[in-house]
Amino acid sequence: MKSSSPYDSESDENESSDKPRTSKSLEIPKNLIEKFKKMSEFNEESSETSFQELDSSSRVSVINSLIEDSIIEFARDDNHSETHPELNIVQNSPNQSNSNEIINSKENEISNLGENDSNDNLSIENDDAEIAVSQLHNDSISDQNGADLPFSRLRSANNHSSDSINSTALSTNSINDTDATSSANVSLPLDRFINLNERKRLLQKKESENFNSERNLIKKKSSNCGCFQGLTGIGIQKDSQKFCYIDSKNSVNVLAGLNELRLEKSLCDVVLKVKNEEFYCHKCVLASISCYFRAMFNSNMAESKQSEICLNGLEPDTMSLIVDYAYTSNLKINESNVQALLSSSNLFDIKPLREACCRYMEWKMDDQNCIGIYCFSDTHCCNELKEIAYKYILWNFIGVVKHEEFLGLSAQKLIDIIKSDHLNVPSEDHVYEACIRWLDHLKQERTSIFHTVLEHVRLPQLKPYFLHDKVQNNEYLKQSNECSHLIKEAFDYNFLKDRRNQLQNRRTRSRKFFKHLESLIIICGENDEYVLRTVEAYIPSLESWLGLRNFPFSLTKSGVVTSEETILYIAGGERSDMSATDSFWQYNSILDEWKELQNMLSPRSELGLAIVNGCIYAVGGKDLYGSDLKTVEYYDPSLNIWKDCTEMEEPVANPAVCSLNGLLYVISESFCQSYNPTSNTWSKFKKPQNPRSGSRACGTNGKIYLVGGCNTRTTNTVECYDPVANRWEWCAPMYEARRQPGLAILNNQIFVCGGENSTGEVSNTIEAYDLESNRWNFVTYMRKERSWLSCATLRLENPGANECSSINKNPSINSNSTSIC
Repeated sequence: MKSSSPYDSESDENESSDKPRTSKSLEIPKNLIEKFKKMSEFNEESSETSFQELDSSSRVSVINSLIEDSIIEFARDDNHSETHPELNIVQNSPNQSNSNEIINSKENEISNLGENDSNDNLSIENDDAEIAVSQLHNDSISDQNGADLPFSRLRSANNHSSDSINSTALSTNSINDTDATSSANVSLPLDRFINLNERKRLLQKKESENFNSERNLIKKKSSNCGCFQGLTGIGIQKDSQKFCYIDSKNSVNVLAGLNELRLEKSLCDVVLKVKNEEFYCHKCVLASISCYFRAMFNSNMAESKQSEICLNGLEPDTMSLIVDYAYTSNLKINESNVQALLSSSNLFDIKPLREACCRYMEWKMDDQNCIGIYCFSDTHCCNELKEIAYKYILWNFIGVVKHEEFLGLSAQKLIDIIKSDHLNVPSEDHVYEACIRWLDHLKQERTSIFHTVLEHVRLPQLKPYFLHDKVQNNEYLKQSNECSHLIKEAFDYNFLKDRRNQLQNRRTRSRKFFKHLESLIIICGENDEYVLRTVEAYIPSLESWLGLRNFPFSLTKSGVVTSEETILYIAGGERSDMSATDSFWQYNSILDEWKELQNMLSPRSELGLAIVNGCIYAVGGKDLYGSDLKTVEYYDPSLNIWKDCTEMEEPVANPAVCSLNGLLYVISESFCQSYNPTSNTWSKFKKPQNPRSGSRACGTNGKIYLVGGCNTRTTNTVECYDPVANRWEWCAPMYEARRQPGLAILNNQIFVCGGENSTGEVSNTIEAYDLESNRWNFVTYMRKERSWLSCATLRLENPGANECSSINKNPSINSNSTSIC
């Protein structure tokens, strides 16, 4: 294929008419002559010919003639040269020396050839990247089997003149028994030229070493001036030759050149008008950084054909900064322009600029401006910055609410903040007082909507004296029916402690950074190897476990209840010797200690335990001899004594027992009964749809939930009983079938722990049922497998209450990115 560039010295086989010549003859190849003529003709007519009217070959010639950093030299095997300055090509003249001397010199050159796997021959001799390439024909030597053998030479040149030859290359093609042609227009007899078969072995031996050394030289020399790529192929086939020079500074120079043209108002094809100021620009530059301008200039909108475009809603100073950034990649951001720049970068969809503005705001964030940044980022859909500002507010809430920006929050923004479990406050008192201050700032406007805010203040978590002295006596809260209902709920939760399980909702849930946190307590139990005495606490808000003081002895099949937020009781059970016990113990979470109280009237294992109206009831179970019991007794904390109650109609062991609305409910596989302490009577109620033993029950939100158990097989089903309608309904099933699990209510969720699965294996998993969504979620794994365990909820001291991580106010700025000043 004929080359379209004057850098190429190859000639099409169909056009070449070169024949063997004597050693003193010289003839310039026709393809070079034709190209030289074209160049001469162009140089003579260049003043009158349009560049667009030239053919592609001539255009390439003109472009290549302007390149000063690369000199491609077509060398001859002669000592005299004729220079063509317009191509920077040195053309050699015939050598007058004897042809034997030429042959000898060629043989010396061949003996010094290195191994070259890719048949590429290039040399770079100086740091200015002056390149001399000498190749006249891309030819090869064929052996007897028709395989092509490389025959090319790499030379270097520093100086180019008509009196010296600085670069020489030799390549032969189609040499056979009757024809031999030199690659530099010098023809020699075949028998005097070279024995190709003898040289074949030498060439193959040295190819690799020479190419590797030359390639390393190219990499070393190109490190200061650019990169050369695609060298493979040179000297093998000229139509596949690739020569690529990469200048790492070119893109910077181009941008700088465009900026100079803009400042000179040269070659600008669009004028942006912002108010009374004009900005001369290039459409291609604007479109390259902004999808907004790219769509404008490439669409059929009116602006695509206009040379002047008016932009509304912008300030000239902001537009000037954006245009400067487009042409220089530099931008100075400060507190006075950051909001306008962020707004404009969103409008024009300039993502790097928007990112720089967001990072600047994050860098400058503090207690005084974090709320403004939070609202501003939300308006402009900067989600990452919004999340950072939101977390900052949560972590520094006590300091943030002291500033004016807090008082200007909308009701919804305030709700988004105070509803978070991660709000960093030592107690809910701070949240309540901040909301009252927000209300008083615009009381007339906010009075009608304040109840929606108060719904997210966790009033049940307030201290009783604070509730009585401040909340109950607030004049506005007294007049609002919605607020009065919330206050009553808080009082019930604080003063009716035995009914806290029935009052569970999102407002009773502790925040993560409260001084005390609601925790799930796991007590004793058994597995396939041991009867356990270990006690552990799981804190859902921290997703962590905490070891508590062990129970005094190994125990299983006991009952447990919580009477106050820091006190729980454990009764009865079975020791490691399989004997039932009548022991009764109290645990204080503040002191982390166990205290033995008055023993029960009868030893009981597999009993049910519940608290009703402040008294603790022990129901059924098995006695020392393993017989089922129908007796019931209760404990009066004020007197520290146990008393008998009316017996049940039938004996029962391992029942599901809970309390709801002042009644005691007992559910077994064979019957369901409720006990009224006021009348000291028992009543039957409707059985579950799937009667089972080994299940667990709890009462909350006016309903009773029955979980797991075993009938003909262990089940994962859950049923809900409505005492008013006397009706059972199915709920979402658990992930895992369980019998004899532990159960407790915490944060408006039912936690189910351990137990035995359908194959009899003891489980160590915990899952929780969300009462609002009717969904089960896997929570975590216990440290040990447990069945017949006791579960309760307590408020423990938060180990991380005083450890508050701080937001990084000075994020690292990448030095290669947009400068922030």
